[in-house]
Amino acid sequence: MKKIVNILIFALLLLVFGSFMFTFQVRQDEVAFLSTSGGTPQEHNGPAFKFRWPWPFQDLYKFDKRVHVAETDYEEMPTADKSSLVVQFYFGWKIEDKGASRFFQSFQGNKGADAEERMKYAQSVLQKMVQDAGKAEVQKLASSTQMAMASDENSTKGQWAAMEVQVAKEVQAQLTAQNRGVTVQFVGVRRVGVPQKNLDTVLDAMVKEWESEAEKVKKKADEDAQEIIS
Repeated sequence: MKKIVNILIFALLLLVFGSFMFTFQVRQDEVAFLSTSGGTPQEHNGPAFKFRWPWPFQDLYKFDKRVHVAETDYEEMPTADKSSLVVQFYFGWKIEDKGASRFFQSFQGNKGADAEERMKYAQSVLQKMVQDAGKAEVQKLASSTQMAMASDENSTKGQWAAMEVQVAKEVQAQLTAQNRGVTVQFVGVRRVGVPQKNLDTVLDAMVKEWESEAEKVKKKADEDAQEIIS
């Protein structure tokens, strides 16, 4: 009896090991590429259950087709008034539904790179594109002091939103021109600050704005009081 149990356990382990080595599954939100002896890879979109030969006969690459969110560096960028802002962008990107093969060819990375390394390489390329496009847009801003003080009541909030849309358009135009098989879903500004050397200027401007608002409130209150007295 014990011998039969051992045989069954061995057979089960052999089945599990064989399934892992000779089959693969592709989820609904994945795309896979199967390359035979370094030849042209075959694309497999999920959901699917496929058979394969183990390495080194065939190489399997699986990529997540969902939106990936990443950030750029928090970097100092010059503005039109010869001052500067420290800005960090975030963005969402994904492999195009009908562009997976172009993605696979565009982002090969180093020789022998696996799927994870290719995804990291693609994201690093996109980070640089967003960073460069963001710098170009920040250079068009009239005043670093004004833009750093953006708020819900400030017209600069609309300028930031317009800039985010423009950066996304510019990056997507580059990706389309280069036939990368990737699409940028959105771009946003995560953080905005001012360099230490410009901090005093910004604080002075903020104080003046607050004093101006306080003066308006006080003037309105005095007018209301005078009207009540009359």
